[in-house]
Amino acid sequence: MGLNYKKILGVNITIDNEEKILEEIRKYLKTKNKEQRTENKKTINPFIICTPNPEIVIYAQKDSVFIEIVNTAQINIPDGKGIVWALKKIFDIKIKPIPGADLMQSLCQLAAGNTYTIGLIGGRGGLALETRKCLRKMYPKLKIEVLGEPEVEIKNNKLQIIPPQRDPASGGTNYKEQKTNLIISDDLGRSININKYFDNLVQQIDKQKIDIILVAMGFPKQEYFISRLSLVARLAARQVGRWPMRRPLVMMGVGGSFDYIAGRVERAPDWMKRAGIEWLYRLLVEPWRIKRQLIGSQFFLRVIISTCCQGATLT
Repeated sequence: MGLNYKKILGVNITIDNEEKILEEIRKYLKTKNKEQRTENKKTINPFIICTPNPEIVIYAQKDSVFIEIVNTAQINIPDGKGIVWALKKIFDIKIKPIPGADLMQSLCQLAAGNTYTIGLIGGRGGLALETRKCLRKMYPKLKIEVLGEPEVEIKNNKLQIIPPQRDPASGGTNYKEQKTNLIISDDLGRSININKYFDNLVQQIDKQKIDIILVAMGFPKQEYFISRLSLVARLAARQVGRWPMRRPLVMMGVGGSFDYIAGRVERAPDWMKRAGIEWLYRLLVEPWRIKRQLIGSQFFLRVIISTCCQGATLT
């Protein structure tokens, strides 16, 4: 039957529980066992997971390309009590939050139990390697590879990125090009040719038979990165010889989850998570987050105003 969604300030939010979300991901990954490997085989589009929280929803209000990227994702988990509060306030729907770090570990557990291969992208200073080491200890059967730790920047007048609004192959008339600028650098800070980088990355994903990619760059970088990678992967899959297996590929932006897994940053105690104040713990541990928290606080005011107006944009 698929998943269910509601819009909060124009951003799609998945309202199903984690168990149903994981079942949807399982079904998608199993499609590779049903497809015959022929030159004319139908392309399997990547499956994208985003993690909207109040900060991300507010950011989406000012970035039309970003909101399109998020809204075309297959899953947008309610990452935090703020989103859960808004769903209750607007739609009288009561659900549990699904932290991105928790869903990431659920995906690793799913992969370990089904011989899927995880690919890690992002982090700095060997963080992805540390994360791989820790995940292997947590899930001994897990197959996991590091695909690189590129430095990503979004700047004007540097590079044109065209994130998809709708898959051209679907015949949708709403697909159109929108240009955004993305810069990728190597470990030495040298800029990398963007087209060559993504072409090589797609080949690496295919060669290493990656099924699930976890991208840790923080928003909005990871969403733009995933959008570009998704587009390049789909185009490659339609060209015979470039991605001959045309396998399913799950991609998720995981923000600072590598820091948690590797032990560089401690997560809040369980009682703070249950109380919905994990954000306060993160603020105490990382005071630099104060600006982001203040921006995110706009979310609650906008939800209250929108609820009072009961505008059609919320339905």
